[in-house]
Amino acid sequence: MNIERKIILKRIITLICSMMVMVCLGRAIAGMGGYLVGRGRPMYVLLGLCGAAAFSYAAVAVWKNYLEDVTAANARGREDEGPSP
Repeated sequence: MNIERKIILKRIITLICSMMVMVCLGRAIAGMGGYLVGRGRPMYVLLGLCGAAAFSYAAVAVWKNYLEDVTAANARGREDEGPSP
């Protein structure tokens, strides 16, 4: 797999992880909202917050790796161009 495809794949994975954070936080809010009608779900809250934390960590880890790849690709691009006149 070439570097361009790896970069695109990492951006997509980061996007999906970020969207999953929103889904998990929505689940946590739904569990808390149940307390307004007397049917709170503490397991929804717990799973939602834990899931959001896990997906946010994964998104940041993939994003850091993505930035390293982009920096390396830019450095290779500058080397291929050669010295400027």
